[in-house]
Amino acid sequence: VVQLGCGIFSREGQGPAWKEMIRQGRVTMVVCWSRSEESAREMCAYYDEVQGSIKVEAIWGEETWMGLLQREDIDAVTILLPIHLLARYSKAALEAGKHVLSEKPIAGNMEEARSMVEFYQARRKEHPSQLYCIAENYRFEYAFRRSMQLLGEGTLLGRPFMVELTAHVPHLLGSKYEKTQWRREAKHLGGIITDSSVHFMAGLRLLMNSEVECLSSFTSKHAAHLPKVDTLVASLRFCNGTSGSAAITFAATSRLFEYRVRCERGILMMIRGQRDGKFGYIIRYEVNNQMSEEFQPFSGIDNEIDEFVRLCSSFTIDAHGRQPDFSPEEAFRDLALVAAMLESGSREGELARPESPPSIPVPS
Repeated sequence: VVQLGCGIFSREGQGPAWKEMIRQGRVTMVVCWSRSEESAREMCAYYDEVQGSIKVEAIWGEETWMGLLQREDIDAVTILLPIHLLARYSKAALEAGKHVLSEKPIAGNMEEARSMVEFYQARRKEHPSQLYCIAENYRFEYAFRRSMQLLGEGTLLGRPFMVELTAHVPHLLGSKYEKTQWRREAKHLGGIITDSSVHFMAGLRLLMNSEVECLSSFTSKHAAHLPKVDTLVASLRFCNGTSGSAAITFAATSRLFEYRVRCERGILMMIRGQRDGKFGYIIRYEVNNQMSEEFQPFSGIDNEIDEFVRLCSSFTIDAHGRQPDFSPEEAFRDLALVAAMLESGSREGELARPESPPSIPVPS
């Protein structure tokens, strides 16, 4: 594996999961590449702690990454770069024949996103075993999978008919993510709204088991240090006839994050919290005035990387065209939902319909 990008999330987010893959003997980290020498060397030292005698090579500089992808000792690439660069680097890695795990979102705008989906759909006709995955960890969180077991026809809570998302996420001046240059420049669609909200959209789609048909939203900007809109409130209508709302702000000074799902026989709440020193989701559900509660620690990043490594040696598009949970088509829908909210907000709440990805060709 080669890692492109050695910033904050590469160390604190994916790093521990890749380290565990190395520890289990399932992966050899060959190269860590960064635009700067310091971050590349630091990342290599991090993996060298568990990789033993095979030392990770540090490579840096804008002029080196394209040649790196041609190396035959590399099977897969994990890409952790600024959002506006993700599509370009992913396409180059795919053209070089590598499996690709790219950080979310799929691209910096909808035009690039559509281009990447179409490119991969065309490529996998000739290379059906080549992976292109977008690292949306919400799809791999045990908390969401557990919640989905409690929702729907024939389940404890029954069919959901309304969902409410509240996401107050402080993005304070000088905080570790805010002060990264690429976030301050915000060359991608929506700035911080898009960076994090694709996660929230994945969660909405999972819990309601439906796509959004149309929406209306209002956007605004309240924090002087953030370059683009930082707050949105949206009303949603899903294709299955259910409805929902999303209230998202990055101008908050304190954190509040929860999903509330109203169902035929009760209510389910997913609330971010902490238990016994671990961060995760508190799942509360009420049926017949009886409240139950569970706690699920964060697991999505570990699970998605475990799945990516497993699929690298076993993936082939099946006869029904089924894709992994972190397919580019799924990531396209997450980004399209955020884009529609931003579009509606720019037009004072005018109704908007999220774009659909290009249709998935089924192998003959």
